[in-house]
Amino acid sequence: MASSGFGSARLQRHCQGRGLQHAGRRLPRPLRPVLDPRRPPAFLRLLGRLPQSVPQHDTSPRVPNPAKMEAARLGQVEYEAQGRDGVATDGAKGLLGRDRRPVLHLHVKRRSSLYAVFSPSEIYEIHGNIELWQCAGKDEKTGPCSASIWELPPAFRFQINRDTMYAEGFERDPLLSCGTCNGPARPNILMFSDRKWLSNDLDSDRYVDWEAAMEDVLAKHPEKKMVVIEMGCGMRVPSVRHECEMVVRDVLKKEYQRSLTTRQANLIRINPDPSDECIYDWAEVPTAILKIEGTSLAVLETIEAFLQDAE
Repeated sequence: MASSGFGSARLQRHCQGRGLQHAGRRLPRPLRPVLDPRRPPAFLRLLGRLPQSVPQHDTSPRVPNPAKMEAARLGQVEYEAQGRDGVATDGAKGLLGRDRRPVLHLHVKRRSSLYAVFSPSEIYEIHGNIELWQCAGKDEKTGPCSASIWELPPAFRFQINRDTMYAEGFERDPLLSCGTCNGPARPNILMFSDRKWLSNDLDSDRYVDWEAAMEDVLAKHPEKKMVVIEMGCGMRVPSVRHECEMVVRDVLKKEYQRSLTTRQANLIRINPDPSDECIYDWAEVPTAILKIEGTSLAVLETIEAFLQDAE
């Protein structure tokens, strides 16, 4: 993937060519290489030399989102479970084959351009999808009458009263009514204290199978590493941040139980907010999380440039 012989002088020239500030070998503590400093993987060794911040990109809407395109180039999302007789399928080969990029898992809340980059089987929308609709129940005390989920036509638009900024007339729109009970419809996305949301159990089961396959590969191959890349996840709704930390924590815990010290799992946290808040206490393994301040697209492009320059 990336060569370990990426010299400091070469790295300085690379950063200067991209208009970045290179801090040299002595970097701010949050950006030092993770894992065992005596022999960190080349991928993380390069990340440890990234500048503390990166250029901010234009945040205007684009289809498809450039950060998602960059994520597709950097990583390969796979969810297939382990095959028969302990033989890893394509989903697990991402950690085995030398010519494969690290597995990248995305948690998202918005559908829009994401499906222009990834296939539906490669996406787990942990809080649902605001562009899909479901039955809301006949009244506040009634749950959904069925598990049906549908998508509105691309040309659908709500009629907004510009004075009140409320939608009008949607109660009579058949697209916003349940086709089974004729009750009102609602977006298929998890709200606070929501007991009527229809979760996507198929995607959830696929994700659990993928995680189990990755953990099995790591258990059988102690020399392999897994990197979780977390982009733009905060503490206001910490579900995704919690899951990312838990995946890394589970791998390290199983590794400790096998009396290994190779530190097989790490989390790269990309966020423009330099907050150091974590769900778990990482005092015993502070190098398990690498925090990079910046927007997703800018950081991913910088990482890819380092990798390409090192090949």
